[in-house]
Amino acid sequence: MPLFFIIDTMKNITLILLITITSNLSSQSINFTGHLTSPRTDTVYWAADALKILTFASEKTSSCYLCFINNTDSLYEKNCFSSISGHCMLDTNMKVSKKDILGEWKLIEGGIFEIRDSLFNDNEKLIRTITIHDYLQEGTNLLITNNKMRIETIENNKSKIKQKKYSLIKDYHLSIKGFFGQQCSYSNIGVTNEGLLIIDNSMSYSKIIKYDEYFTFITKIQRSIFKKIKQPN
Repeated sequence: MPLFFIIDTMKNITLILLITITSNLSSQSINFTGHLTSPRTDTVYWAADALKILTFASEKTSSCYLCFINNTDSLYEKNCFSSISGHCMLDTNMKVSKKDILGEWKLIEGGIFEIRDSLFNDNEKLIRTITIHDYLQEGTNLLITNNKMRIETIENNKSKIKQKKYSLIKDYHLSIKGFFGQQCSYSNIGVTNEGLLIIDNSMSYSKIIKYDEYFTFITKIQRSIFKKIKQPN
């Protein structure tokens, strides 16, 4: 019998995995939606795994997100924005040092993807869907120096350049200083074994429970993958 656990736009691609209650940890292919830490799909472990991932972020980075809750007799819904984590996030084993990210990088993949885990009361299966939105493969160059990031984008055939200060937190989180020194802009950052730079930001998550019917947890991640084109001077 399934259990319900309660824990506190250009090109679209949808991948659907139907997973039985006794399935093992889902494998992640090395692609745009890969390099994730995600809950095991066996419902015996799902809740504990999801809670551990959701609370992985440091206290400093977790202070910026904003949540809204709607609770009725039949439905519980929680939506959180500007979060550094969800029930899935960038591989938490991907630690980086500043020397790993210095240099000039070119965007090779970017976009937003959504991971949706659903459990229905009548079929004893966890359904995981992954949907990619606004997928693109070009358009941004990134120069990272010791304390600044220089971002160049092309919009309407015109080059736009932004430069901001940054810092690394616990070799996994990226803090970018905004206007007036505000530091509530955080991302997760890592470098793959193939030398690709991954930056995940603008994360949000939703938890929806229809009592006695279904449970759904949704995490949305804005991801940019860069290839190094020039070593630092």
